[in-house]
Amino acid sequence: DFIKIHNIQLMVINFPERDISRKLFDEGNYQSYIDIVTESLGDTPFLNFRELLTTEEFYDSEHTVYKGSLQLSNEVIKKLKETMGKQDKQ
Repeated sequence: DFIKIHNIQLMVINFPERDISRKLFDEGNYQSYIDIVTESLGDTPFLNFRELLTTEEFYDSEHTVYKGSLQLSNEVIKKLKETMGKQDKQ
């Protein structure tokens, strides 16, 4: 109710995963998981950045270096602007 009253757009972001983390999951099971998540979200945008970054853009198995963080931030901002633009047209 709060987000509707204040016209707040929710988004779910699937953050980038390093190649070694992606290899831990069976691709079929992972795709089933993504399908369930996107279906359950309804109209809520789901931003899947799982494969956005390269290995060199990670500091360790989970954390990004400055370049990777900047790229992710820019992509999130771009998608927010796109989504907000679609809302304005409606």
